[in-house]
Amino acid sequence: MNIKLKIKGPFNLVGDNSLFDVEESNLSGLYIFTIKVKDCYLIEYVGITTRDFKTRFLEHISQLLSGGYQLYDIEKLRDNKEFLVWKGKYGENTDDITAFLNNYQYFSQIIKQQLQEFKIFLIPLTSERRILERIEGKIYKVLRENNNKQIMTFIKGVRSSPRREDEELINVQIEHNILSPEIPSNFEV
Repeated sequence: MNIKLKIKGPFNLVGDNSLFDVEESNLSGLYIFTIKVKDCYLIEYVGITTRDFKTRFLEHISQLLSGGYQLYDIEKLRDNKEFLVWKGKYGENTDDITAFLNNYQYFSQIIKQQLQEFKIFLIPLTSERRILERIEGKIYKVLRENNNKQIMTFIKGVRSSPRREDEELINVQIEHNILSPEIPSNFEV
């Protein structure tokens, strides 16, 4: 089997060029949160959805606003300094939600900036969930193998489901790959 992926984006979560205003937001498939640093997009998260992107992103925004997700000092990230200011409530070594709530005014400014800085890429693909999981799993595997310190901070504790040995190989080609250079344009899942 061969699958060709077409990357759409980058889109914003707020302001101009919002992903909520494009036709692709009504589709499903893979999506990638990135933060632009210099002339490249650092991958912050890779996800899949069999529902429409619009619905899934509203859930992500809700989690971000409620302290569920990690928060970053974007300027420190761009200066290659320690940038994690909130560990979120998922994964390993999470922070206490009470501290988040007691300091919400401070965190709300960081959330606002993060919402403005996220650049979102959509990869529409109508496929069974397991195929989406395999592609997502391969991307995470490549990111972990490259061991970029910033990306490893983003994806620490993220679980994925790459291809199992008993599954038939699928050839994947990304047309006009504008993602991080770590992600190959051709790979197998």
